[in-house]
Amino acid sequence: MKDFAKRLVEDHSRASKAPEEAAAKAKIQVPTETPRKAKKAQEKLSKLSSAEFDRAFSNMMVEEHKNDVKAFEKQSRTGQSPEIREFAAKTLPTLQEHLRLAEQLEIATKRTADSNKQVESGASK
Repeated sequence: MKDFAKRLVEDHSRASKAPEEAAAKAKIQVPTETPRKAKKAQEKLSKLSSAEFDRAFSNMMVEEHKNDVKAFEKQSRTGQSPEIREFAAKTLPTLQEHLRLAEQLEIATKRTADSNKQVESGASK
């Protein structure tokens, strides 16, 4: 879990200037505030215990990256400017890798939860 989160932070930090530059070249204004949906997700995650957090975070990462991959695939083909299409095409492989890693994390998290349930049910007998 921590390795995946660290990878996301590193990749997103490294890529943070590129969308701003592409948007500026394409004369598109980029929002400066964190989206409301992201704030709500952050609030939800902050209230969860470690096992609940792991499950919710991995599920959220799979869904978000599926949506991102779909959006970037579309923008790489039909974006309104060459800069946007180029940025989307260049970023897409990283997002696809993040999705693959998130899916692996989701599977591992589910296995851990299932294993813990078996241990708990065995201990209560």
